[in-house]
Amino acid sequence: MSDSQKHIALIDRAYTENWEALNLLGKELTEVPPEIGRLTQLKMLDLSFNPIQVIPEAITQLTNLTTLRVNSCDIKIVPDAIAQLTNLTELSLSDNQIAVVPDAIAQLTNLTTLRLFENQIAIVPDAIAQLTNLTELVLYANQIAVVPDAIAQLTNLTKLDLCSNQIAFMPDAIAQLTNLTTLYLCSNQIAVVPDAIAQLTNLTELVLSYNQIAVVPDTILQLIHLTRLDLSNNQIAIVPDAIAQLTHLTRLDLNNNQIAIVPDVIAQLTNLTKLVLKNNPIQNLPPEIIRKGWGKYEWQDGEPQVIFAHLKPI
Repeated sequence: MSDSQKHIALIDRAYTENWEALNLLGKELTEVPPEIGRLTQLKMLDLSFNPIQVIPEAITQLTNLTTLRVNSCDIKIVPDAIAQLTNLTELSLSDNQIAVVPDAIAQLTNLTTLRLFENQIAIVPDAIAQLTNLTELVLYANQIAVVPDAIAQLTNLTKLDLCSNQIAFMPDAIAQLTNLTTLYLCSNQIAVVPDAIAQLTNLTELVLSYNQIAVVPDTILQLIHLTRLDLSNNQIAIVPDAIAQLTHLTRLDLNNNQIAIVPDVIAQLTNLTKLVLKNNPIQNLPPEIIRKGWGKYEWQDGEPQVIFAHLKPI
């Protein structure tokens, strides 16, 4: 039996047994058999890790789908016909060659999760504003330079990942995303953190590593619910005393900056379990940290130079 015949036989079995989920992940499919259109009862379909170049028209007949995953394939174009899958709550098309997100995606108003990372997307269409039920939007590793104001309509978002793009400015519209708990903006070209970020009072994770930030702004220091703050690989020289306000922090990453002095107030962050300060020209460590025997140090000329791991007593 050829591979093609095996795939059709599996589809026939799914039809006969009325399967609601079909996993064809890594089956070396070069195309999806049109027979898949018979499986109108399917709620989950995974076609990931196949050398598929086209999302076939037959899939649009699967109107009961709530989850569609076509990751790590060779998809270049998202067909407008995908708009027919109006029951989708999760759409994952990551690690493909998609350059354009069609406006038709606006019809998928039940989506809660949209993952399009590791593609070639340069423009986030305004049509995305229609996806008001989204809670997770993952667009890292694309070619996005501008975040549209339309993103402000996604007020149910709890996770937004825009790492590894070409973003220099975040729009003030981001202030509307008040339900965000996780915001990843690492590996972009951001030099100034917008004041609007202070409105994201539910943030627990903020990752701004690998940017061009020189100053830790007061806006970040107002995010008192943060448990993780990553400002590593920037151009920061001064850690402000006001960082002591972030009393819920469990992890603080400041490695690969230009920090010479670690302020004494760091010792007030008693919930920290990890502080990373490697590769800074540090000239001191707060006496409170040394006295309590917290952490691990690198020593130079008989003096502790860098704290880089756990703050809790070891």
